[in-house]
Amino acid sequence: MSLSMTSASIMNSSFKSLALALALTPMALMAQTPDTSATTTSAVTQKEVYDLREKVSTLEGKATSAEEAFLETKTTVDKLAKIKVGGYIQTQWQYGDSVGQATSGGGSFGPNSQERFLIRRARLKTTWQGSTSKYVLELDASPSGFSIKDINASISEPWLKAFTATAGVMDRPFGFEVGYSSSAIEVPERTRGAANLMPNEKDLGAQLEFVGNERLGFLEFFNLKAGVFTGMGATAAENDNEKDYIGRAGFLAPFYGLNLAVDGGFSTYMGKVTNTTTKVFETAMNADTLTWKAKSGQSKLDTYDRTLMGVDGQIYYDIPVIGGISLRGEYWWGKNPSSSSNSQFYAGDTNGVYLREVASWYVMAVQNLGTQFQVAARYDVYDPNTEADGDDIGKKGSKLIASDVAFSTVALALNYFWDDAVRFTAAYDIVTNEQVNSAATSTLKNWTKDLNDNLFTLRMQVKF
Repeated sequence: MSLSMTSASIMNSSFKSLALALALTPMALMAQTPDTSATTTSAVTQKEVYDLREKVSTLEGKATSAEEAFLETKTTVDKLAKIKVGGYIQTQWQYGDSVGQATSGGGSFGPNSQERFLIRRARLKTTWQGSTSKYVLELDASPSGFSIKDINASISEPWLKAFTATAGVMDRPFGFEVGYSSSAIEVPERTRGAANLMPNEKDLGAQLEFVGNERLGFLEFFNLKAGVFTGMGATAAENDNEKDYIGRAGFLAPFYGLNLAVDGGFSTYMGKVTNTTTKVFETAMNADTLTWKAKSGQSKLDTYDRTLMGVDGQIYYDIPVIGGISLRGEYWWGKNPSSSSNSQFYAGDTNGVYLREVASWYVMAVQNLGTQFQVAARYDVYDPNTEADGDDIGKKGSKLIASDVAFSTVALALNYFWDDAVRFTAAYDIVTNEQVNSAATSTLKNWTKDLNDNLFTLRMQVKF
C-alpha cells in the first residue's frame, strides 16, 4: 500500500516535470532564434544612408562644376564688358553744278559725271576700357580699300583722375572742328580750311591731356591737350627728324540755371617741313606785280616753319519748347609751307616749297526743332595766300596760280532723325571763289568768274 502510493507519487512528479519541460520548450526555442526583423530593419537604414551620402556627394560635385562654369562665364563677361564696338556708315547721292567739278569733300566728280552715289565714310571702332587704361582701333572702309583712322593706347592716373597720356594715331589737338566727330557734324563736310590745313584730322605721335573735375576746385572749368607729332599724317612715314608740337588750352563755363554753356580755346601749331629739293619760292613784288619768286641761297634739306594759331568759341543754349541751339566760330592764321599744286602742307613735292601765309575762319548756327528735326547754317572762308588778292592772280607777269585762290562757302542743311540710329541729311553748298585778274590766260582764265561748283547732297547715316 505504501509502495503503491510511493510509485504513484513518483509517477505524478515525473509527469509534472515532463509537462513543464514541454511547456518551456517553445520559449527556449524562441529565446535561441535570432530577431531577424530587427536585423533586416537595421540593414535597410544603412543602405539608405549610403545612398543618401552618394547623392549628396554627386550634388556637391555638380554644384562645384556649376560654380566653376559660372566663374569662367563671369570672367569672360567681365572682359567683354570692357570692349565696346561702334561705327557708322554714310551713304549719299550728290548732284553738282557742272560735269567733272571739284569738291572739297568726297573728291572730284568723274570727268563725264555730274551726279553720283558715294560711300563717304564707313567706320568701325573698337574700344577697350580698363580702370586706368584704354585702347582704340578705328578703321574706315570704302570701295577702294581700308584706311586707319584711330589706333592708340592711353593710360590715366587714378589719383586726381584728370591726366591722360595717349600714344598712337589720333586727332590733332588743334581747335574745335578738327576733333569734332564726322558722325556728329551737322553739315556734310568740315570747312575747306580744315580739309587743307589739317587733312584727315589725324597724326601720329603722343599727347598729354588734362580735363578738370570737381576735385580740383576752380580748375574744374579748364582743359588742355598738348602733344608732339610727326607732322606727316596718320599713315605716312617720317621723312625727317623734325617734330610738330600741337596744343589747345580750353575752358568750359556752364550756367545751369540759365540752360546755357560757353566754351572755347586757344590753339597753337609749331612745326617744320624739310625741303627735299633746293627750290623755294616766296611772294615778292616784281615792279608793280606780285609774283612767285625763287628764293636764293637755299640748300637741300633746309627746314621752314609751319606755324598756325587758332581761337575758337561755342555757345549752347536750350530754348524752351523749340529746342537747343548752338553758335560756333573759329579763326586760324599762320605760315603754311606748301606745294605748287595745292595749299596743303609740304611733304616732299619735287617742284619745291611755296611759302604761304594762310587764314581760315567760319561761323555756324545749329538749331534743334523738337526731337526729330535740326537745321544748320555755316559760312566759312579759306584764303591759302593772304598776301595775294584776286586781282594779283593771273595778272600779266605774275606767276601766282590757282592754289592761291580764296574760297567762301555757305553750307545749309536739314537733318531728320528717323530714330536713335538713323539720320537723313539734305544739304546744299553754295561755293564762291575769288575771281582772278581779267587778263588771266590758260587754265586761270576759268577763274575770272565764279565757277559752277555748287553741290547738293542727300545722305543717310546709320550709326550704332
